[in-house]
Amino acid sequence: MKKRIFILTGEESGDIRASELAEKLRSYNMEISAVGGDHLKKVGVDIVFPIEKITTFGFLEVLKKLPKIIKFRSFIKKKILDLKPQIVILVDYPGFNIPFLKWLKKKGFKTVYYVLPKVWAHGKGRIGVIQKYSDLMLSIIPLEKTLFGRKCFYVGNPVLKRVEEFKKEYNEKKYIGVFPGSRIQEIKYILPIMLDTAKLLPEDHFIINIPHQLEEETQKIIDKYDIDIKIMKDNYYEAVLQCKYALVASGTATLEAALLKVPFAIIYKLNPLTFFIMRTIIKIKYIGLPNIFLERLAFKEFIQNAAKPVKIREHIEKEMNDDELQKRIEDQGDELYKILGTANLKFGVKKILELMEDSNV
Repeated sequence: MKKRIFILTGEESGDIRASELAEKLRSYNMEISAVGGDHLKKVGVDIVFPIEKITTFGFLEVLKKLPKIIKFRSFIKKKILDLKPQIVILVDYPGFNIPFLKWLKKKGFKTVYYVLPKVWAHGKGRIGVIQKYSDLMLSIIPLEKTLFGRKCFYVGNPVLKRVEEFKKEYNEKKYIGVFPGSRIQEIKYILPIMLDTAKLLPEDHFIINIPHQLEEETQKIIDKYDIDIKIMKDNYYEAVLQCKYALVASGTATLEAALLKVPFAIIYKLNPLTFFIMRTIIKIKYIGLPNIFLERLAFKEFIQNAAKPVKIREHIEKEMNDDELQKRIEDQGDELYKILGTANLKFGVKKILELMEDSNV
């Protein structure tokens, strides 16, 4: 009899991480269903609910969609009860997944939390809840093993493997990259800042990568600007490697750019009230993952009201006139490789299989 797994994701980055895990699990005769997107679908997972219908970000945005979220919760609970999976894997997305984690345990399901919420950024109150209700935790950040204890295992950061496998190189790097993120709210608040900066650099050429599901919204904003910009879809690595410099929204993309050894600055802006609430919660000095891991401001951050196009342009010009820039970027990339260690998702699969063997569901 086939074993059954259910996966819960909430946004594209989680869909990518989950697809890498699911692809390995399917080789063990697994039936896998999920709340997911195109990446999980490509590896043969049955998508019971698409993430583009639920993806949101920020306090106000969640409030606006609350009725739909409540309806979605009920639908997923019924689906899981009908499917009776041996294991449910929750991927990041703490606002939804942590409350769901409690429900799953009360119903007797074995639970795995993969890509743990960044409690070191948002305060440590969630650690006890995740420890109590997770049977297994798979971390992609080395320091989390110490925070989450004996049921937590570091399986390497998947970004490492993807970067190492992407062999393409460009001898001519002629673009300044514009990478505003993968959420609609990021496109709304961050892309105009980046494009306003681009207007101040009329001699340069620009390149942007966007997720295909946000193509229409992104194009509407781009059409308002008279800028020489090359548009790519769902191909961030190829786009960023053509850049002599890049503007990158905070998130996994900053870590990827650092490991690919591309010079960049971090740009981030949210709805003002959402940002105010976030700043009362977040407990870390830096917002960019490379800066957090390196414990210093290795890559300049322009956040909220500090994200002014004139200041960003001045910084770009200063950086590109620095003869030591590329050496510094290379050294920082090497340092990050050492911090993150070796990617070993196979070990995570092994721990899931062991948990499945012990399952009484």
